[in-house]
Amino acid sequence: MFLRHVCRAAPSQGAWRMMSPGCWLAQTGNRSDATPAVTRAESRFITHTILAANKSKEYPTEPRVGVGAVVLRNLKGVEVLLIKRGKEPNKGMWSFPGGSLELGERICECAVREVREETGLELYSRPDEEAEATRAAAEKRLQPLHVPTAFAAADSISHDTSGDIVFHYALIEVAAKAVDPSASVAAADDVDDVQWTPLPHLLDMERRKELTSGCANLARVAAERFLIN
Repeated sequence: MFLRHVCRAAPSQGAWRMMSPGCWLAQTGNRSDATPAVTRAESRFITHTILAANKSKEYPTEPRVGVGAVVLRNLKGVEVLLIKRGKEPNKGMWSFPGGSLELGERICECAVREVREETGLELYSRPDEEAEATRAAAEKRLQPLHVPTAFAAADSISHDTSGDIVFHYALIEVAAKAVDPSASVAAADDVDDVQWTPLPHLLDMERRKELTSGCANLARVAAERFLIN
């Protein structure tokens, strides 16, 4: 069966097969002498179009890896950095800063990049000091946050009214601290607002459905496990 065309809207006629939401391929049937083969240019165009469609965050063809940064500080009590989401999923709700892990990117690098892009805050990241964190974990002491450190994982799957999966993320939760905890923060990228929130307030925010479910417990676990200074 030969693929001849790609379109981004539902076609009105002909034998078409949907490869992913918003991407259809025309099928010309079995090859015969009268059926020209797909040219190299068409093949490249088809390949790139399919890849672009599959990279869409909505209606994915496979799960995506997301990194959430639980950024802590302790100036006059433990506080957590929260952002108000400017787009789906969970648009309008408070959550941790974060985003999709990019190809070739380490988890801690993703946390540093996303927090910088969304809030302007620079995270403390000194990989040369990781050995101390490893010793602390082995001795069951509070771990120093020399680098953004993964400590939990979670699922985030959203469906539309028809039951189709709109978003599917495997989330890696990372604890981190700022280079300068008193530095100013400002909403940027796809974020509507940003604020430092006292840790005890998170549970009430979650009960009022202002905070993404599970964030309060994740922040509590991070505060209990890691040394904030």
